[in-house]
Amino acid sequence: MPLLLRLTALTCGLFLLIILQASGYIRPPVPLPPPEIEIQTEWSPEELQKPPNIIILLSEAFWDITQIKSLQFSEDPAPMFHALQEKFTHGTLLSPMFGGGTANVELEVLTGHSMRFFPEDSTPYEQYIKQPTASLASLLSDQGYTTTAISPFYHWFFNSSEVYKHLGFSRFISLEYFNPDEYVGPYIGDHAVVRRIIEETERNPGPDFIFANTMENHYHYWPGKFKKNHIEVKGNMSNATTGIAETYAQGLSGADRALQELIAHFSRVKEPTIIVFFGDHLPSLEKLLVYKESKYISGEDDPDFLEKMHNTPVVIWSNYLPKESKEELHMSPSFLGPYILNLAKQPGSPYTDFLSDLYRKMPVLPPKTYYEAMNIDVNLVQQYEARQKAILALEKQAAASSATASPGSDGVATSGDGVDSGEANSATGISETADSSTSGAAGSSDMSNTAVGARATGGDGSSATGGDGTVDSSTNGAAGSGDASNAVVGAGATGIAGTADSSTSGAAGSGDASNAAVGAGATGIAGTADSSTSGAAGSGDASNAAVGAGATGIAGTADSSTSGAAGSTSGAAGSTSGAAGSSDTSDAAVGAGARVDTKGMPLFILGYGEPLIERVSPASLTVGGDAFGRSQLTVHGGRYGLGSTVFINGEPQQTTWQSESSLSVNLPKALTTNAATLDVQVRVVDSKNRVLAASRIIKVPVQEKKH
Repeated sequence: MPLLLRLTALTCGLFLLIILQASGYIRPPVPLPPPEIEIQTEWSPEELQKPPNIIILLSEAFWDITQIKSLQFSEDPAPMFHALQEKFTHGTLLSPMFGGGTANVELEVLTGHSMRFFPEDSTPYEQYIKQPTASLASLLSDQGYTTTAISPFYHWFFNSSEVYKHLGFSRFISLEYFNPDEYVGPYIGDHAVVRRIIEETERNPGPDFIFANTMENHYHYWPGKFKKNHIEVKGNMSNATTGIAETYAQGLSGADRALQELIAHFSRVKEPTIIVFFGDHLPSLEKLLVYKESKYISGEDDPDFLEKMHNTPVVIWSNYLPKESKEELHMSPSFLGPYILNLAKQPGSPYTDFLSDLYRKMPVLPPKTYYEAMNIDVNLVQQYEARQKAILALEKQAAASSATASPGSDGVATSGDGVDSGEANSATGISETADSSTSGAAGSSDMSNTAVGARATGGDGSSATGGDGTVDSSTNGAAGSGDASNAVVGAGATGIAGTADSSTSGAAGSGDASNAAVGAGATGIAGTADSSTSGAAGSGDASNAAVGAGATGIAGTADSSTSGAAGSTSGAAGSTSGAAGSSDTSDAAVGAGARVDTKGMPLFILGYGEPLIERVSPASLTVGGDAFGRSQLTVHGGRYGLGSTVFINGEPQQTTWQSESSLSVNLPKALTTNAATLDVQVRVVDSKNRVLAASRIIKVPVQEKKH
């Protein structure tokens, strides 16, 4: 009898195994080891002096669903995140968005601008960021960082490729450069984003600033999105709504595993690194179904809707900062960038310094309807709004002036997006702008700003624009005197900052925080006492040089004077354009896209640049193909991704991605009917059939069969 029972049990087990395999059962992924958050590196004083890598990972719709206390989970969907909360700086961001609008949260983090001051339902990436715009990327680029944006979605979505260029990133890796085997559900998995973050930091010898966002846990959340939901959820909800919660928890688990992989890597790397991980907005969870059925909220009219539905989690990890520096945060996303700069001990701009100070007084900026309940100081809000609008107006005006000046300039290279970078001392055709007063300038008081880009020309004698306390009475390229005076920009620039009329063309007035306005192609010299000539800085321990011909904007790093000419201190085009210092009493909009190539053009690489063909196999083809009339060609090189398409004689072919280094195509018979030579090329093509990059052409002969 015992033998019979054993045989019966074995038969049932085999039968069950067959059923599970036939039903598509998928084993849960091998669990990662326990969260690894202990620092595994020891630092010398010299190593700690290096600028840290700064990695910001925006995790799509990341939110701690375990906050819904009426739900029970078969396992913690975010164990790494919860472990980090225990030991590292963490808290919440009061997101301006719910259920979508990632680009708007990005904008706040990268620029410090608040969505509260843009029209409701607007998307500034699509409507306002049409010119070089001050951001963390441009600021850190001016400090020697390699700046990279990563997003596993189409490069054209939210106008991302143009926006990231305007924000000062030097590279943008978009969906077209990810691999077909990196999907998890309908979107690229978070692990693939982490892989590219690690690759980029390994590629570059110096410090990196990387801003990446993810897609794995993007809407929708209906069951079936992933092959299998391994986390079970129990609660007093319908089966359909429970399935939504389980799908979201599954995606949350993927995000958490990617976070663990990222931190595990940098815990072993001998480079000081700060990782900022946050959610951009709460998920909609299919028209609030999960939130309402779980009784987390009563509906959109819930009195706690803002508190419960707009606070997203943030955690900041570092492999070198002391543990006692742990803080608990609650802030608007627009204050996160300045907070990170302070944490990394990297110089900011007067604008980021202003935001840092404002954060201490007003950590969050809610909708107007909450001002009274949250004790918001309206005066502080008005100062913030005035500054933001002034900076954006100046950047727009600088770009327009630059575009206007370009046709008349001589020896100046134009990037095509309103940023011009020329050879040193080249500003002809735009220097005759006397009496064009104060456009591109900031007004008086500590709200003043310097933002104008290279060769920004003024209007036709109009007064100052773009700031509080504007003035009528300054001359071309001059900075007024006083503690709040500011630099105006170089060749042909007509911008005035400050409150006085006491300066001459290209010279800065006196005062503790006076700054230099640099003339056409002049080299700005900071801190020269009482200098009042073109291209020199005024007196004072905080005086700074503004940028000259071909520069893109002004960087607000204290005491960091640079060459006013487009290029390095030796006058060559191509290094420190857009990097002028300013005191903490003036405002500088950071020079976006300051890195330039040897021709003075801003450096911006989409993906991995031009695809490479190293060889093609076979090296030659046979007329008529094989016995069945087939011909296959394999292209070897790299780096190939989703957008990589083989073209033969200028026509796209059905391309099979084999790896990052190989693609294959089955050739139509018409291509091998006669002896000829085929032109083989790899192009990166987006979903709108636009060519983003192309390799060189390889000639492949089609020869008669040898007998």
